[in-house]
Amino acid sequence: MKYLRMFLVLSLTLFLLSACIGPERQRESIAYYTLDYEPPVFDGLDQLPFSIKLKRFSISPLYNSSQIIYSDSRFKRDPYVYHRWRSNPRDTATYMIARDMSRSGIFAAVGGPESHLSHSHTLEGSVDEFVEVDNESEWKARLSITITLLKKDEPDISRRVLMTRNYSTSCKLRRKHPGALAEAMSEAMSRLSGRMIRGIHDALLKSL
Repeated sequence: MKYLRMFLVLSLTLFLLSACIGPERQRESIAYYTLDYEPPVFDGLDQLPFSIKLKRFSISPLYNSSQIIYSDSRFKRDPYVYHRWRSNPRDTATYMIARDMSRSGIFAAVGGPESHLSHSHTLEGSVDEFVEVDNESEWKARLSITITLLKKDEPDISRRVLMTRNYSTSCKLRRKHPGALAEAMSEAMSRLSGRMIRGIHDALLKSL
């Protein structure tokens, strides 16, 4: 009887503990987000006879993480605890630009960092900003990427670099919630991708 009582008390204790811990664990579950948008369309641009390989983009130390970073004042950068990017923004940006360039149909071929593509040019880039900027009236997704297009095997540095340019934009969140950041950041990436690809096309066209 003594052991039965001890068993019942222990079982009840474990049940109460699990009841307390369960909801807390549900509240602490992490939501993951990524970018999703249709590749830009480039009507009226002819295909150029160049193949381009993208190197893995670098990223500012402030955003070199899968954590979603927000700023509500000039000198502050803080991470959300229960909201994260599915992958590091540097990898997301590299993949999205490579995908959009490949599907544009205006280059002979496009390869990502893992590709063994025989290429005539390389594209390097850095993600300078990938952040949610908050104030009392609105929240925005701010995205800034710098790219450099280089001609492969060109010994003259003055002719090797075809372009270096920074592209930046901000998009308003539809609601004040970190989940809406993925939608706004997708719109921002779509805008910059279209502008970048046109810029790359123009630089290559001038080099013919």
